Amino acid sequence: MTCRVCKKQLSAYADGELSSPRRAEIKAHVDDCAACKLVLEQQTSAMALLSAQPELEPSPSFDVDFERKLRLAQAEAEQSKQGKRARWRWPALATVAAGACAILLAVTVMRSTVRPPTASSPISDLHVARNLDLIENYQVVDNLDGLEDFDVITGLEGLLEEKTQ
Repeated sequence: MTCRVCKKQLSAYADGELSSPRRAEIKAHVDDCAACKLVLEQQTSAMALLSAQPELEPSPSFDVDFERKLRLAQAEAEQSKQGKRARWRWPALATVAAGACAILLAVTVMRSTVRPPTASSPISDLHVARNLDLIENYQVVDNLDGLEDFDVITGLEGLLEEKTQ
């Protein structure tokens, strides 16, 4: 048996609450272990001192005084809770209101700065007119990936012409 296990059960051993086999294990360990024997002696001594003390009888007004103090403590605790709630209520509401105002302001600014051009806008008509070549040749522009090597192909054609000459 280890000292840790023994020390956990010394109180039950001293009070006679253990089964006979377990009691025998604890006794054998305590007989061989000076540290556990000392702990058992201290517990036994403390219990003897407590048992020697006379029982105290509460005063006749103990129950009434105790209940009064208990009600007073409960009332103080409730007042403290309400005070804490009131202190945190306004800052919390102010924070929520400030956040809502910030979101509203951000949405308003974004809407006012980002406006898609209208179909009949002279700016959009001018933009289309300037890029008319690009729009007419959209299929060619769309397939620019295939035209990346156009210079190489042109160079190859030149080489072929030189070779045939």
